[in-house]
Amino acid sequence: MGRRRADASSLTGLSLGASRRRSLQRRRPTLEPPLGSLPHLAAVAFCARVDADVLIVPYRGTGPAVNDVASGQVNMMLVSPLAVMQLVRVGRLRALAVAAPRRIAGAPDVPTTEEAGMADFLFANSYGFWGPKGLAKDLLMRINAAAREASESPDLRQRLLDLGVTSIWETPEAFSRYASKELERNRRILEKAGVKPE
Repeated sequence: MGRRRADASSLTGLSLGASRRRSLQRRRPTLEPPLGSLPHLAAVAFCARVDADVLIVPYRGTGPAVNDVASGQVNMMLVSPLAVMQLVRVGRLRALAVAAPRRIAGAPDVPTTEEAGMADFLFANSYGFWGPKGLAKDLLMRINAAAREASESPDLRQRLLDLGVTSIWETPEAFSRYASKELERNRRILEKAGVKPE
């Protein structure tokens, strides 16, 4: 989810024509994702996409980064809605777009990146259960069934929605395919940007 201080000058969309790129280049905005995180990958992809000199400042964690955006020390950030939904609700931050295929229930007025003019810019935190290679199939399926049952609790679903999280359940096979595809995409983003693990 793209965020910006609520009182910052208007950046109403991510439609990035030539005039928007020149504006970004003049202001040199700052993105502050924790190094190696999904927001870091999204920031690298965003910078490549807008073809602008955007300073990426790695933070040790999301909390300090969110505080610096809210206080005006940093211009903007890409972050999970989970980390900032409360600050958006009280008006300390403004959500610009969600990097998801559809709007999220916890922020229905916030457009997707595609609606804001940046097609195919999708980055979503995914939470899953992981186990050792070769985990017995019957145990895998029992864990999957128990976790799915827990995720369907109305109280849990509402709590997740309040935080901007949409619960989507996958089979172990589908989640494995999704994870492999995401890892490959992220590897290409980092390779193209010249980012190397340290």
